[in-house]
Amino acid sequence: MAGSFSDYAENKVLELIVGKTAFATPDVWVALGSGTTLDAFTEITGSTNYVRKALTSGGAYWNAASGGAIDNATAITFATAGNDWNSGNEIEEVALFNHATAGNMLARAALTTPKIVLNGDTAQIPVGDLDLTLS
Repeated sequence: MAGSFSDYAENKVLELIVGKTAFATPDVWVALGSGTTLDAFTEITGSTNYVRKALTSGGAYWNAASGGAIDNATAITFATAGNDWNSGNEIEEVALFNHATAGNMLARAALTTPKIVLNGDTAQIPVGDLDLTLS
């Protein structure tokens, strides 16, 4: 799945590059959901055992950026579903946020193949499958 930055993150990077404001390295949480445009993401709700997955161990979850792209160095595994997540509908996207439950969306990526997560399933993003680009 390929994704890109949100308007919020793009503005922060631009301000950082020109020295207008500092941008502290955020902790990152991965959310599952759907959306129609880059900044219109709807996170799944009413799903037992669903919480955003924390990627807060510094940069250990990510490979080094190269050629304007970065991808995940480790599998991103969510808790086992306690019911049919997203009411049994397809999960179409993932998004990165700077907070466990609220915060700002940093980036979003559409799944190459939407997934249905049923009761007892474990959602996972395999190594190298979450790609972010800056162009």
